Amino acid sequence: MSAITKPTNWETPGKRFVCFMDIMGFKDYVYRNSHGSVDKKMNEFYEIIRKYKALKVTYATIGKPTKKNRERILVKSVMFSDSIVLITKDDSSESAFFLVSACAQIVGNCLSKDIGIKAAISYGNLTCDFKKSLFYGKGLVDAYLLQEELGFYGCILDHRAERKIDSWKEKSDITMGGLLKELRVPLKSGLIRHTTVDTAFLVQDISKIVKGISKTVSGKPRIYVDNTETVMMELKRIEQERILKLDELTKNMKNK
Repeated sequence: MSAITKPTNWETPGKRFVCFMDIMGFKDYVYRNSHGSVDKKMNEFYEIIRKYKALKVTYATIGKPTKKNRERILVKSVMFSDSIVLITKDDSSESAFFLVSACAQIVGNCLSKDIGIKAAISYGNLTCDFKKSLFYGKGLVDAYLLQEELGFYGCILDHRAERKIDSWKEKSDITMGGLLKELRVPLKSGLIRHTTVDTAFLVQDISKIVKGISKTVSGKPRIYVDNTETVMMELKRIEQERILKLDELTKNMKNK
């Protein structure tokens, strides 16, 4: 287990958000393909993570952290085998926003490379010791267990993360940039309403993405592909409605 970013001024134990991501079908891919093909696929995955690291790892800055902005690193990544864990520095709304934004970009960009990702975000006490590579806590376990339940490629929030973000909405207009949508999503136990990260905003042609990733699987695994198309279409529809409402609100304000 290795940290992608270096630890800087983070409390080891503390309340924070965490996202567990898993590459779907990785074990089967390793078994059925040459090691060279696996290397190529994993390098594509790492390039997506690396780009995220370079552009989105700090708050109010872009690029490599400096001495001045080092303390503003709000999200770090730990990658092992076919999984990646994103961890926030604290439980602030800024940290939550950067985590949600990172999840949306990683899942969306992976889909464009025919890589299916299941992910879930939780919130709670978590110990992060980057020097010792120790990461544990209820939030991490909950995130892992929830992503196991997903029946599509995407990312959802559990009730603890939802409750924390909802508490900010009561005090101020925290919208997470419109990246969170509430809808019924396919889990192993059926269609269940969850706050879902909008991974569709990066995708211009959903049918092209679906066609590409469907060529990597057959039979039962294609259920994930079909479900992903349905969820992404619904995310697009909700976003279009949100934009129309904002446009109408802006026009009404101008007319006053």
